[in-house]
Amino acid sequence: MKEFELNDDQVLELRKSFMRIVRIFHISERRFPVAGRNARYSPHDFQTLGYLAEHKAARAGEIGRYLEVAPTTMTGVIDRMEAADLISRIPDETDARATKLVLTEGGQALYGSIVNQDILNISAMMGALEASERDNFLSMISRIANRIEHLV
Repeated sequence: MKEFELNDDQVLELRKSFMRIVRIFHISERRFPVAGRNARYSPHDFQTLGYLAEHKAARAGEIGRYLEVAPTTMTGVIDRMEAADLISRIPDETDARATKLVLTEGGQALYGSIVNQDILNISAMMGALEASERDNFLSMISRIANRIEHLV
């Protein structure tokens, strides 16, 4: 059911603009200097870093449910990130058989780089608006995010 009044051309133009923004953010976030060279990371890596930065420690299954990925996919992400010294395993204080994942110093530094790159991207994006338009845009984009959050 359509709950908005946009014609097909407007919907296509909005889709095109969103896709351009997402592509630009995605490309810029995949390239970070690590050990003197640019390394590429997957979207699952970025989401895992963000989840651990926010939650401090989490079980692999918890992150996998958040990302909606299969346990085998999550195992690959964890193994790759642990080998890159971005995350480490610690004992779970509530279950001696389980472990939790935490960011290493390298993982925290990489996450900080991601946040800094996002700030640069957002600053460039917001620079396209007049100062008087920015508050309205922020309000509208927050309303949109809140409205569609239940879709995932």
